[in-house]
Amino acid sequence: MKIHAVILSILLMLSTGSLTFGHSPHDNIKNIAISPNFETDRTIFCTITHVNCHILKSTDGGGTWNPSQIGYGHYKPFDLELSPAFAADGMVFLATEEGGVYRSDDYGTSWTATNTGLTDLDVFALAVSPAFANDQTVFAGTIDSGVFKSTNAGNSWKSSHRGMTEPGIIAIGFSPDFASDRYVLAATREHGIFRSTDGGEHWRLSNAGLEDQTRQTTIHYFEFGFSPAFDHDDTVFVATWQRVLRINRFDDESAFVAYSGNWEHYVDILTNGPGMSYSSEPGAKVDFEFRGGSIKWIGAVSSQGGIANVYIDGVMLESVDLYAPQIEMQKVLFARSGHITGDHKITIEVTGNKNSSSLGTAVFVDAFEFGY
Repeated sequence: MKIHAVILSILLMLSTGSLTFGHSPHDNIKNIAISPNFETDRTIFCTITHVNCHILKSTDGGGTWNPSQIGYGHYKPFDLELSPAFAADGMVFLATEEGGVYRSDDYGTSWTATNTGLTDLDVFALAVSPAFANDQTVFAGTIDSGVFKSTNAGNSWKSSHRGMTEPGIIAIGFSPDFASDRYVLAATREHGIFRSTDGGEHWRLSNAGLEDQTRQTTIHYFEFGFSPAFDHDDTVFVATWQRVLRINRFDDESAFVAYSGNWEHYVDILTNGPGMSYSSEPGAKVDFEFRGGSIKWIGAVSSQGGIANVYIDGVMLESVDLYAPQIEMQKVLFARSGHITGDHKITIEVTGNKNSSSLGTAVFVDAFEFGY
C-alpha cells in the first residue's frame, strides 16, 4: 500500500489548488482516512475545516475528489474513521464539534447522526475496534465529558470513563489485539494518558516514561501508533506537539520476562495488565533483557512486602524495600537512566528479608518499562 505516495498526492493537490472544495489559504486538511482495501478500491476520505467544512472522497487514489455531504449538517469535523471491515459493511464514522457522531452505512455516500446516549455532542476523537466485524465496538472521546463506548456500531452510547480524572479526550487508540487483550489508550488535554485493560470499563493513569523535562507547560498527546507486533513487543508510539515518543512497557507475563524459582500470579484490575507476579522464596529471580538507556521496575508495595536486590548486567545496584502500611499498585520501585544505549539485563532477586514492620517478604513484579 503506497500510503506515503497518497499523502504526498494530497499535499501536492493542496499546493497546486486542484482540491476544488478547499479555500486557499485558509482551509486545512484535518483528517485523512484510507480504506483498508485501498489496493483494490482506491478509496480515501479527508475532511476540510476552518472557512469551509467538507467531507471529501476519492475513489481513484487521490486523483479526483468529490463532496460526501448528504445528510451531514456541516458541523466542524474533528476525526474520521473507517470500519476495518469497510469493504463489506461500508461504514465510516465522523466526530464533529456540536453535532456529535455521524455514521455512513453506504461507503460515505450519505450520513446519519447517531447520538443516542451521547450527552456531549462536542466529540474530538473516535476509534473503531480492530475486531469491529465481531464486536461492533466504537469509542468516542468528548471535549468535556470523557469517553463514551458503543457496542452496536454507534446506534447507542454509554459513558465509559471510570477512573479518569480528566474529561477532555484528545485521542483514543486500540491495541491491534483488542479482541484478546482488551487494551485501549486515551490521551487527555491536561493529565496525559490513561490506559484500560478491560475494554474501557476502568482506566488508570499511564504517564510513566512520558515526562518531558524540556517543557514546563502541559504536554498534549494527539495520536497513538501501535506496533503490529504489539502482542509480543508491547510498543506504542505517541505524537505530541514537539516530537514522537515511544512507550515500551512489558507486562509481567510477557514472553520477554523470565522467572526462576517459585512465583505466583495475583489478579487485580488495578495492575498494569490482568495481574502481577510475586514471590517470597529466597533466591527467586526475574530477568528482563532490554535495549535502551533507561529502565523502570513497576510493582507494588504492601504490608507483606519484603526486600529485593536489583542488578543491572550482573552488578548489584540497590536493595529495595517493598513494605508500606497500605497496598499501592503500579508503583515505580526502581528506576535508572543514563546507561549507554545498548543491550542490558535487569534482575530482581528475592532476598527473603524484610524490615521489622513488615508482615511478609513478598516481592511484586507488575511490569518493566524502558526508554532510549
